[in-house]
Amino acid sequence: MIGMKKSGKDNSNINPRKAAAKKAWNTRREKEIGDLFSMKKQTQIKDRIEKNKRRDAAIAAGPDAYQEYLKQESVSPERVLILVPPKLLDKFRQLCNEESYTFIEGIREAMRRMIGDLQEDRSLEIETPEQQGKDFAKMMKEMNRIIGEDSDPSTLPSQRNTL
Repeated sequence: MIGMKKSGKDNSNINPRKAAAKKAWNTRREKEIGDLFSMKKQTQIKDRIEKNKRRDAAIAAGPDAYQEYLKQESVSPERVLILVPPKLLDKFRQLCNEESYTFIEGIREAMRRMIGDLQEDRSLEIETPEQQGKDFAKMMKEMNRIIGEDSDPSTLPSQRNTL
């Protein structure tokens, strides 16, 4: 019997009842954790696939649909930690108080304004030929109006536009 392992029944130091209960408990916990993990993982995978399908459909539908998709997906706010110089922070807080903004509302508004300004700048940079034609037509119409006023003898010189 050398080299043979003693079972719980043969070993007087191990309580067979406790050993069986411990083994059953460990087996049950491993099975539950395995089932929960696999179910959770399967749900995550399915959710990711559905999200990718919605994103792909929004991209295919065009920029407006994609922007709407982004708005819907970013429902939960995120936390951001930033380091700000004390003087800048004090000036910002003072400005928020003067404009009746809470600190957080002020930060959000500053972000919105920056995004709006940058989008406006970018839209000016990329001007389509159609837009250029429209702008040119408006400019010519305004110039004709100004020239027409200058040649009209019924207007006094003080009423005329001078450039």
